[in-house]
Amino acid sequence: RTLTITGVKGHRTRQYQISNELCSLLMQLPKKSERIFNLKSAENLNYAIQDYRERLAKETGNMDFLKVHFHTFRHFAISWHYFKGKDIVETQRFARHCNIQNTLRYVHIVKGWIRENEFEVVYAEDKAELTKYLSEGYELVAKTEWGYCLRKPKTIT
Repeated sequence: RTLTITGVKGHRTRQYQISNELCSLLMQLPKKSERIFNLKSAENLNYAIQDYRERLAKETGNMDFLKVHFHTFRHFAISWHYFKGKDIVETQRFARHCNIQNTLRYVHIVKGWIRENEFEVVYAEDKAELTKYLSEGYELVAKTEWGYCLRKPKTIT
């Protein structure tokens, strides 16, 4: 199954593979046509999502629905991708960001979640070893007289 997102603001239309579980959830949403969100603009989509959140909050009595925004899901997916141990370039590709600075904003948020004991720490004795570790997603923490100290988040399984 694929989900098609029509490009806005000069961006390309994209297709994403989705799980059967997500497809099932999306198919349960009330809709008036074949499309899940049959809207003419992003602004209309924001209004539709806002209305849906307000209705869910009212029906369930759970005001946390008002805190969830459409972009929240994208932030979560990209942040989780990096948090699982992917390097910044792989995360940029996953997010389909043209500019690495956009990806770094997500990574900055993720780094705030990670406690010190949640890192794999390695030591590189020379620049060749340093380059190898950097390509594996480690970040340079310190340079000392005996080499380089690097770390990356432990992989979540």
